[in-house]
Amino acid sequence: MMALLQSSLFNQAIARIERAQRDDYYSFLAGQVAGTMSRETTIREIM
Repeated sequence: MMALLQSSLFNQAIARIERAQRDDYYSFLAGQVAGTMSRETTIREIM
């Protein structure tokens, strides 16, 4: 999905979640980076 379209759909979903006050549906975009990960990495390794 194109980045602009993805962010537009995500923003619409977040607005609906906030209106419904449903924090249990809240998440964050992982994008293509998550698909390129080949092993588990700690924050310490990244920083």
